[in-house]
Amino acid sequence: KQIAKKRGTRQLRDKPRSVDDMSRNNKKPNSNLRDRATVKRLLMYREKAPDHRVRPESTMKQAKVAPNRRWFGNTRVIGQTELARFREELGSKIHDPYSVL
Repeated sequence: KQIAKKRGTRQLRDKPRSVDDMSRNNKKPNSNLRDRATVKRLLMYREKAPDHRVRPESTMKQAKVAPNRRWFGNTRVIGQTELARFREELGSKIHDPYSVL
């Protein structure tokens, strides 16, 4: 019986595995091989940016707000009389060149 010999692996050969191999030797003066920075830049171009539009599902339930009148009442609403007085004062200040609004 003959036992088949294993062939050498690609890593042991002199040629690089691919054009994107960053660890290859390109110190020769007339080398047309890509340098490490060029390979890294080209690999960056191929990568896809993460899609930020996809939101992960939350495991927490939606929080409820306690029904407090202090938060939901119309306590800071201006009345019609105060609004009319403000309009009159603003109208008189607009025509005054020495006042700043």
